[in-house]
Amino acid sequence: MAHDPQCAGSRPCGAPARPGSDPPRRPPQLCGPHAPPWRRALAQGLRQGAAFLRACLATDCPLCRGAARGARLCGECARDASASLEGMRRCPRCDLPAFAAMRTGAAAGPQAQAGPAGCGCPLAQAPFEALVSGFEYRPPADQLVLRLKNRLQLSAAGALAGLLARRVRQAPWAAQPDWWLVPVPASRASLLRRGFNPAAEIARRLSGELHWPVRGAWLRRVREPRAKQTRLGRRQRQLAARDAYRAAPAVRGRKVALVDDVVTTGATAVAAAQALREAGAARVVVLAAARTPAPGGPADLAK
Repeated sequence: MAHDPQCAGSRPCGAPARPGSDPPRRPPQLCGPHAPPWRRALAQGLRQGAAFLRACLATDCPLCRGAARGARLCGECARDASASLEGMRRCPRCDLPAFAAMRTGAAAGPQAQAGPAGCGCPLAQAPFEALVSGFEYRPPADQLVLRLKNRLQLSAAGALAGLLARRVRQAPWAAQPDWWLVPVPASRASLLRRGFNPAAEIARRLSGELHWPVRGAWLRRVREPRAKQTRLGRRQRQLAARDAYRAAPAVRGRKVALVDDVVTTGATAVAAAQALREAGAARVVVLAAARTPAPGGPADLAK
């Protein structure tokens, strides 16, 4: 085999390595966990700069097609979407209105009778300390989720991240440093159908809004669901999500913000957060682009 004289190696190009020889060098990483600090800082600066430029670009509102910037909602649509979460006291653990959480908590059983808001929270015993959502999953803002997941419009992820970031900034714990975004892994069937993970796309845009790093490799799915989530009830979702995720050792001692597109019963969030805590995560919160209204409400989309 011919040897290139300009090659710095000591063996012919393409030849297998001799036993005991040094392994081939990995290409330098720009922002991976093994990259030098200056490379990670450079990558973070490039992401923030790109997010700033996107925010300055004039675009159409994803909902009303009016004037907006950075693929976000216009001011009027953003106010309409956020209005679904305003004007009532919400439970910080399940992000449902306190009175609605009392109804769903009673249906969930005795383990749901000690919510942080003094209500019968259905997620009172969940392995995460807070759940924050960008809006209630009801018209017209629910079209953002449908366009991302069904129509494969990735631009909708930016609008969803903008709504979610607005509420995250209001949370007291968000002012503390060193939070890491970890998207909920999609199932293999979902990845084959869409070609991307909606939660990961939202997390990537949310990173630009909050300047928190994303680590998708810190959580992976180890068991595939047998049926679509939308066809399952609360108890069936809990069984389907149990032991479905495994976290990497890198989460030990970290403050993790778990990102998902929609939270309905909370079964997926509970299972993923449990995997993170078992791997040693110091704190876990859940960030969802949308929260389905409580069962029995006027716009019940949780069924």
